[in-house]
Amino acid sequence: MTKNTEELKKQLQKFCKLMEEYPDQAESIHYFKSFLRQLIRSTRNSTIVLPTIEIMTILQHEKPRIFHLLKMEAKGDYNLEFLTGLRMDYIEAKTKLEFILRNE
Repeated sequence: MTKNTEELKKQLQKFCKLMEEYPDQAESIHYFKSFLRQLIRSTRNSTIVLPTIEIMTILQHEKPRIFHLLKMEAKGDYNLEFLTGLRMDYIEAKTKLEFILRNE
């Protein structure tokens, strides 16, 4: 397993853990916002391509309240605004993340 593959899996596992541990409530937004900021930082000086569209799509469907609050807080924060604008088919996003976690 390459270093990039290990980093990709590590980030996806963090996301899965967040999704499991924190409810779809306003009190949880800090944890998701911190994760997204860390996700952006981790890709700045790396060749790793994280599935951010898939992550944001899953977040939007499985934690709609948190996603809505993130979108509201994104005004004036270019990175967060960009992330909350990303979308794709939910089933395709879930399938891709599960594939990456199992196979890469």
